[in-house]
Amino acid sequence: MKPVFETLLRKGIESAKLEAVFDGVDQHGHVILRDVRTKFGVEHHAWLNYRCTAMLPPVKRGDRIQFWADLQPYKKINGSRSIRLECAREARVVS
Repeated sequence: MKPVFETLLRKGIESAKLEAVFDGVDQHGHVILRDVRTKFGVEHHAWLNYRCTAMLPPVKRGDRIQFWADLQPYKKINGSRSIRLECAREARVVS
């Protein structure tokens, strides 16, 4: 589970402004993010659903981006639970 994202959800925050490093796209089209910052802390990594890829500005690996996204709990194939990012919007490169 993602403890920082879990804190946001516990506080009733289902959509958050985030800043993260773009680390590429996996074989399924999901965006890989590193160093995902929120006002409550930092997650090591997160996945942005493949449907959001088109909502990002032109980016290259290593670019820091800022965006709003919805936090979506989900069940992994192995049965454990985590939180992914959905519905990215207002994305921009910040460095």
